[in-house]
Amino acid sequence: MERNNGGGSFIAGFAGKNTMKGENKMIKIYTDGSCQPNPGIGGWAYIIVSNGEEVGRASGQSIANTTNNRMELLAVIKALETLPSGDYEVVSDSKYIIQTLNQGWKINANPDLWIELDRLSRGKNILWTHIRGHGDDKWNALVDLLARAEVVRAATREFIPLYREVLEKLGD
Repeated sequence: MERNNGGGSFIAGFAGKNTMKGENKMIKIYTDGSCQPNPGIGGWAYIIVSNGEEVGRASGQSIANTTNNRMELLAVIKALETLPSGDYEVVSDSKYIIQTLNQGWKINANPDLWIELDRLSRGKNILWTHIRGHGDDKWNALVDLLARAEVVRAATREFIPLYREVLEKLGD
């Protein structure tokens, strides 16, 4: 399940405005993934910020037995799927992603997602920035909350029917 808050395509507002002349003008994409437990039920989210203002966000979930790293990658992939060619800064608290891209860490897992990330990055000039997780950056804190909320939403959707079934059996 995927949520895109903001209605319609928010990409149209970016056209012609993707400039790297100064930090405030760059479009930033904050991404996060979450998994409880790890491996377990996962959630991902991204927030797109232009000139210091939120211009788009989306989040989604996986009930399958997934991992935190897969959700981190999926958050970036989902964001890049929505963006035209241009200049962007992807901000993530995932060392797995940022150091793989910036420092050439070897890809040992999730080759399917790394291939998709590579494909979606073509034609885009992306600055990959690591941010300390659970710090004082408001966008990082919000995207973390959105990803964790998707885990709760998925767990609730999966476990409430089981809970009802148990209650029904106990009532017999």
